Amino acid sequence: QQPVTVAIKPANAVLKERLALISTIRELSDGRVIFTNGRDNLIVVADFKSGKVERIGQAPGSSGDFVNAGLMGALAGDTSYIVDRVTKGWTVFDGTRVLGVLPATSPLVAAIRSPLYGTDISGHILTSMPSHLLPAEPLHTTDSMYLVRVDHATGEQDTVAHIALSSGPGKTIHKGDTVDVFSDQYEMAVMARDGWVAIVRIKPYRVDWWSPSGGLIRGAPIAYQPITLDDKERAPFLYRVAKDRFPADWPTPVARWPAVMPPFDGYGQPIATPDGKILVSRTHAAADSGRHYDIVDRKGSVVGQLVVRDPLRILGFGAHSVYIGVASDDNSTTIERHPWP
Repeated sequence: QQPVTVAIKPANAVLKERLALISTIRELSDGRVIFTNGRDNLIVVADFKSGKVERIGQAPGSSGDFVNAGLMGALAGDTSYIVDRVTKGWTVFDGTRVLGVLPATSPLVAAIRSPLYGTDISGHILTSMPSHLLPAEPLHTTDSMYLVRVDHATGEQDTVAHIALSSGPGKTIHKGDTVDVFSDQYEMAVMARDGWVAIVRIKPYRVDWWSPSGGLIRGAPIAYQPITLDDKERAPFLYRVAKDRFPADWPTPVARWPAVMPPFDGYGQPIATPDGKILVSRTHAAADSGRHYDIVDRKGSVVGQLVVRDPLRILGFGAHSVYIGVASDDNSTTIERHPWP
């Protein structure tokens, strides 16, 4: 039986001013939204009621310098951090005001060795670490990782679950002209704001959950129909990969292919929704445009499928909203706010 198709509800607000490419977003308690743009090094706050957009992130004690805009994460209340793309330190915000900077050498920042998988309202940060750096854990191989919850106040580490390298979705780009398609990709995870952690497994495709109070909950395998990677599917897929990730002057990549696509797209991290679910970006056939998401509840069951047609893109969620970017030909983006759920 096919899951129910879920449509995004009509927008209840649209930002009049167009923004450039959005990297991450953060909804504040008063409804304003912070957007970061790493490519153009911008951090702005937008008020959907007044339509006002203002640049923020001026370094303390400086008359003109602004924080280098990298990935942004939410801590407790309206406190946020933004990773400095140059120094790799963290700039900490209270709302839109810069509180200070944690240098890359600080114990907390040094403990976060890999991309962040989310934060909760208690100040825990989910990251991943190679197993050989965690001698107390049983798996000590170079192709395994552990999800680790780090307390931002103390730096204490708590292992959540093991994740593995897989022949599932993803790619490895070799400098030059070769792409390994769907190879050497970690299983993926995301932390919800209440501390629950969703882990998207590959073999078999399923979603496990880790509860702060109850530990690991294993999800049942999720049925899917594999898509054969024949000539009809290969070229469109490689284009979707190459157009965003290869410089224009690179040669056309030569790809090594598996027989079928894996179930989910390894290029996009799962997205936690405010109502206790996650969105898993699915692979799809060339004839189906846009993004297709499985909506998975905390039992590991697919309760619906969300289809976001081009040129729409999910930017992130607020307490009761989903923010959608509508791309234009000039690389600007119109931001819409839609109710969720």
